Amino acid sequence: MKEMVLNYLIDHSDQAYTRYALICPSCNREWCSTQIAVADDVSAEARKKLATAEAEANFDICLLCGSLVCRSCMAAVGE
Repeated sequence: MKEMVLNYLIDHSDQAYTRYALICPSCNREWCSTQIAVADDVSAEARKKLATAEAEANFDICLLCGSLVCRSCMAAVGE
């Protein structure tokens, strides 16, 4: 799943902060990672790994379509 998340992460970073996003293809809601200040002593690679782990906690792979979907949509599939 990590590779799938990495392929779909959208970089919303600027010069001051690192932030990534994912858009659920089912509901079109955008999820954003926690914002991390670039000035912090955290490498760009480490910031991306943190965002990936955070995304993995908020998204799942749909068993019906194989897409990366948000937990809200996964809950709706289970109903």
